[in-house]
Amino acid sequence: MQRFLDTHGIYNGHLRGQLAEYLLSLDARGMADKIMAGVRKNDIGERVAADFSRFFPDAEYELYYTEPLANLYYTRDPGSAIGRGMSFHNMEKLGRELETVVWQHIFESHPDFADEDTPMWLSNESPFGIEGGDIAVLSKDVIAIGCSLRTQPEAIEQLARNVLPKDSFKKVLAFTIPKDRKFMHLDTVLTMIDRDKFTIHPGIEATLNAFEITLGRDGGLVYKDRSAPVEKVLSQALGLDSVQVFRCAGGSYVDAEREQWNDGTNTLAIAPGTVVTYSRNEVTNELLEKHGIRVLQMPCGELSRGRGGPRCMSMPLVREDI
Repeated sequence: MQRFLDTHGIYNGHLRGQLAEYLLSLDARGMADKIMAGVRKNDIGERVAADFSRFFPDAEYELYYTEPLANLYYTRDPGSAIGRGMSFHNMEKLGRELETVVWQHIFESHPDFADEDTPMWLSNESPFGIEGGDIAVLSKDVIAIGCSLRTQPEAIEQLARNVLPKDSFKKVLAFTIPKDRKFMHLDTVLTMIDRDKFTIHPGIEATLNAFEITLGRDGGLVYKDRSAPVEKVLSQALGLDSVQVFRCAGGSYVDAEREQWNDGTNTLAIAPGTVVTYSRNEVTNELLEKHGIRVLQMPCGELSRGRGGPRCMSMPLVREDI
């Protein structure tokens, strides 16, 4: 409760007490709903002198004491299940910071997760920004992480330093992608759709660099520049002879730019060779189907306006050994 109020900047003693009393008076489902929907100013009764700030006129956009979690349906970003542990993230936008506070509170408090053998790789109190859309588990040995608009290199190092000595992963493959709103996360430009198949937005290939992070004999991190054509980077990292990379919209500049706007590369693999995509990305969907990928298309008239795709709206907790 205290972290919830701190995140919203509620420090006035009387108001803080009123909000805590109101939320604690609700049952568990009611409290969860209110945390997601936001506490409106008229939810907690009359203004009193002890809370002088409540006497200021309310602009239309100031009807809430705690803001709604408007982006909560993008569950990929606040936390990530990585190997046998979880990471919780310092989100780049203040409006999303509370999401990861909620995720971490569930992890720390719910009996389903109260397991001493489940490590927390990162805490949302880390000073370095990172978001789950930049994290992809490629195999039992390899984690890919995008160094992007929303993820700092220091956070990648911190995650590698925590995970590599304590889990099965052998390396972290860090991709530097343009710090541009249309390339927000790694999974907006590069996703895995089968053991040896990927989708990519062709607009990032010219500037895509890759660095491999492993553990040295002394336990320190070792960095190697692996920049090369994306097919070579991925096949070498995964120990495969080759991989197939499908360019969004077949590489057509006009179609790729249009379908990138609708997250044509943000595919959600629910099994090797089976993906969920937005139906409006017709060119990319057809390309994948022609190459034997099973494509489950979902309508997206409103969803795509939020600037996130099917992978953004998922956060797997358990992965089968495939």
